[in-house]
Amino acid sequence: KLGTLDEPPKTIVPIYELWTIRREHWLAPLEGASQHERDRPRQAG
Repeated sequence: KLGTLDEPPKTIVPIYELWTIRREHWLAPLEGASQHERDRPRQAG
């Protein structure tokens, strides 16, 4: 059974954006999110 949302969630906020090198020229970056041209750098640990 598929679920639906009556309204878009307001508590989900993107913190990063990947593969921005492929972003369409007319699409604005996500405000407040870190931008990565490809994958995020790997974290040690």
